[in-house]
Amino acid sequence: RLAVCVRAHEAWGLAATEGVTEFRMKPETKFGKMMSAWCDQTGAATSADGVIFVLLMPGGAGGTRELSAEDSPASCGIASAKVAGVVEIEARPRNLPEPAAHAAELAIA
Repeated sequence: RLAVCVRAHEAWGLAATEGVTEFRMKPETKFGKMMSAWCDQTGAATSADGVIFVLLMPGGAGGTRELSAEDSPASCGIASAKVAGVVEIEARPRNLPEPAAHAAELAIA
């Protein structure tokens, strides 16, 4: 089983300890199960309505990947805890502007 840590983006306004939920998942388990559990625990809207779950790529690879409910750790190339360590996922509000888009908005204003 893999250790999966979901952190709420700072825009949620949660305290650091309130915004972290840890899960244990089999590599073939779909992320939709984890997404539903996180939304239930935090009272957030479902991922289709208000939350985007973003995988922070493991192993120092950098980059991110938006997750769908049908994705699994295995489908994202994460098959073992030895390789991945703790799988980090960030829960972001769906309406959060992208950093580049937000910077452009500020420049116009």
